[in-house]
Amino acid sequence: MSKLNKMNKVSEGFTLLEVMVALALSAILATLVFAAFNYAERSSSAGLKRSDEMEDLRRAQGFLREHIEGLLPLRFTKQLGQPIRFKGERERLVYVSPVISRIAEGGTLWWSLSVKRQENNQLALVLERLPMDMLELSFPDFSEKEKNVLAENVKGVRFSYYDQEDPKLTGIWVDDWPHEQRLPKLIRIEVDAGHSMRWPELVIAPQISLELGCPNWQENTRRCVVPGATVAR
Repeated sequence: MSKLNKMNKVSEGFTLLEVMVALALSAILATLVFAAFNYAERSSSAGLKRSDEMEDLRRAQGFLREHIEGLLPLRFTKQLGQPIRFKGERERLVYVSPVISRIAEGGTLWWSLSVKRQENNQLALVLERLPMDMLELSFPDFSEKEKNVLAENVKGVRFSYYDQEDPKLTGIWVDDWPHEQRLPKLIRIEVDAGHSMRWPELVIAPQISLELGCPNWQENTRRCVVPGATVAR
C-alpha cells in the first residue's frame, strides 16, 4: 500500500471523528439553550402570575376598605334599646352596608365576610349578601345567599376590633365585639394566604359613627345611653 493511500485513510478517520464530536457538542449546546429558554419562560410566567396576584390583592383590599368604611350602624328597629345590625367575631364579620355598583344594583343589604370552602374543596375569602328586611329582629340565615369570591386559596382570616370606650384610655383589640349599642372604632382584617403572596394587615375605620343614630349619645364614654336598657359590655 502506498504511503499516499495510508495518509488518505488517516485523514478520513480524523474527519469522521471531528463530525461526531461536532454533533455531540451541538446536542449539548442545544440542550443548554433549551434549558435556558425553558427557565426564562418559567421565570416570565412566574413574574406574570405574581403580578396578577398583586393586582388581585390590591383590588380586593381596596374593595374591602371602601365597602366596610361605609357600613351602617342601623338598629333592628327604631325603638330605644335595640341592638345595631353588626356582629363582629374572630372569623366572621356580619354587617349592613350599601351596595357598591361593581357588585350588584343599588340598595342596602346584609353582608357576611368569612372564609368558606368552595366546590373545588379549596378555601376562599367570600363576601355573602342578603336583602335586608327592616322588620326583622334578629340576624339572618345566610344559607340562601349570593356571594362574591374576593380571594382564592387562602387558609383563613382573623378579624379583631378596637375597643376604645373612654377616649382617655389607649384602648384594646378584641377578637369578639361585645357591645350591642356601638360600633368598634377600628376593624382589623388579617388574611392567612398560606404559601402564596402575603396579605398586608388591613385596618379600616367605619366612616359613619353610631352617634348619628343615637338620641342620647355620651361623647365622654363614646356610648349610646338607653334608659332602662341593658348595654352589653
